[in-house]
Amino acid sequence: GGAVQHVAVELRVLGQRDVCGVCGGDNSTCAGCDGVPNSGMRVDLCGNCLGQHSGEWNACLEGCAGTGYESGRWEEDVCGVCGGDGTSCVDCAGVPFGFSVFDSCRTCGGLDWSCSPSHSLSLFAGFRPSTL
Repeated sequence: GGAVQHVAVELRVLGQRDVCGVCGGDNSTCAGCDGVPNSGMRVDLCGNCLGQHSGEWNACLEGCAGTGYESGRWEEDVCGVCGGDGTSCVDCAGVPFGFSVFDSCRTCGGLDWSCSPSHSLSLFAGFRPSTL
């Protein structure tokens, strides 16, 4: 007779795959905004949880379609930007499509002289510069 050997065997129980295909998952990785796995429900730009092929998808986007939403409708701002805030086309004086610009002195509509030292001539009788 031979000696009996004991072999240790490690068994690992792998978790089952959830409905999303994730091993040991909890069905959340493929859940829609309604919490149901694979429902296809997503939050639209209006904040509604809907199916993307629903007739209500992004229904709040009346008018132009852009990046800003105000008062329940998408609106074109004074600059012609859909959903804009009206600042993309204003000059430094706040005039849409205006021509005012900052000069080198950072004065809106300035002529570059407001920050230059004033050149004036002062004559004083009997003035003599002192040397230090």
